[in-house]
Amino acid sequence: MVHGNGRPAPGLRPSSIFQLVTAALRGVPVGISGMGIGRDWIYSEDIAAGVTHLATIDRLPYDLFNLSTGTAVTLKDIADVVKRLVPEAAIQEVRSHRADVALSRRDARSPLDVTRLREAGFTAATGLEDGVARYVEWLRTEGTFVLRP
Repeated sequence: MVHGNGRPAPGLRPSSIFQLVTAALRGVPVGISGMGIGRDWIYSEDIAAGVTHLATIDRLPYDLFNLSTGTAVTLKDIADVVKRLVPEAAIQEVRSHRADVALSRRDARSPLDVTRLREAGFTAATGLEDGVARYVEWLRTEGTFVLRP
């Protein structure tokens, strides 16, 4: 849940991508830990496209689908992409007790099985680099309200 100001509601932890990108664009140094922890990320437009696809095909072959990419992406992968896209980003690995963004083993998620989704004719089209690049561009042009401290 995000408030109208683009900031997460109290008690909710914003995504690692949100935290790293906004810190980078604000020029705020950020320490991270859990570099090898992976999760299955999907770009928001791919979610919309997947829902639209499933809602408009003639017959659903299954009652339940995992709408995702089926690929694990580590916190290091995300940090590397953010550093490439925002060269002035001050992201460095630190011990977990000093981290601004931390993932632990309990945050790890195996990639979702997207076999059913692919059988229904849909595959997420946006890779990590492209998705983060689009997000960075959106924040720079349309989402400046999110970047205000």
